[in-house]
Parts: sequence; structure tokens; C-alpha cells
Amino acid sequence: NWWEAVDSRFFWNEPTLQPLMEKRLLKQQHHSIDESNNTITTNNPYDTLLQHHTLVITSAFVESIPILQQQQEEGKEEEEQKQTLLLISRRNRYRAGTRFTQRGADSDGNVANAVETEQIFMNENETMCSHVQTRGSIPLRWSSPTDGVTYRPRVRIGVDPIAHAKALQQHIYDEIRQYS
Repeated sequence: NWWEAVDSRFFWNEPTLQPLMEKRLLKQQHHSIDESNNTITTNNPYDTLLQHHTLVITSAFVESIPILQQQQEEGKEEEEQKQTLLLISRRNRYRAGTRFTQRGADSDGNVANAVETEQIFMNENETMCSHVQTRGSIPLRWSSPTDGVTYRPRVRIGVDPIAHAKALQQHIYDEIRQYS
């Protein structure tokens, strides 16, 4: 099933579809018998709904940039090499918000406004290389609540060093698990 392969960090409408996915598991399977070829068909209406009538929604940017490079080897005619740079950025749905409304990390190590960007370089010989970079707020417990009047809200750093350490540790653990 497609929804089992989707990375939850970027599956923005997962909370909306979660009740359907749960009902799909609870729903008793409906069986129908096709007597023309003696087959039993399992038909769960939630499967049908999820498979054919839902989309994964994500907050992302994708751009493909063609690059033409002139290459000339000694004693040979100049030839054009076609290359492509593909740029993909996806916003993490956990702790998303604007710059001044979400800051720091939560107790699960999710940092505010996290983005994963992948740069993929491909040439006409089908050689590919990729670089993944992540960015987000500093993974400590802090905030800068705005009052709607001041443009430069004061930074408030959490006072519990254990909470800082847990958030930082969980964030680093998740990054290593995801990208190593």
C-alpha cells in the first residue's frame, strides 16, 4: 500500500487520512465470488478509497535545471554534453510555522521549520550523484513569542538542562538514523 511507504515527516495530510487507514484495518473484509472463473475477490471499501481517491500532500519545491557544457579534447571536435541538476526541497510537517511562531525543538527532537533538500546531478551517460542537506531551528528548547507589536521579540531559552539535552540527543539520533 502506498501510504505505508510514505515518509511520515513529509505526509502533511496523514492526520486527515489516519481515520480511514485505521478503519481499513478494523473493517471486516468483504468477499465476493466470481463464478465465471471461480475466484474470490476481497473488497474492502476503505482500500478502494485510499488506493484510488486520495493523494499524499506535501510542502515541497522541485526544479530541473538543464546544463549544457561544451567539451573539447585535444585533436577532437568540440562536443556538447547534456547534464541536469535536479533540486528537491521538502518541508517537515512537525513543528512547521513561520519564523517567529515556531522555534527550537520539541521533546521528541523535532526542530522548527525543518527542510530536507536534495541536489541530484545527472549526465547523459546516466551517471548520477546526490547530496542531501537538512536545515532547521537550533535543536534546543527555546522560543521567541511575539506580541504582534514588536518586530524583534525577545528570545526565551528554556531553563531545564535535562530537556535541552533530551531534545538535542533525540534530534541527533533521528538525523543519524535517517541519513546514515
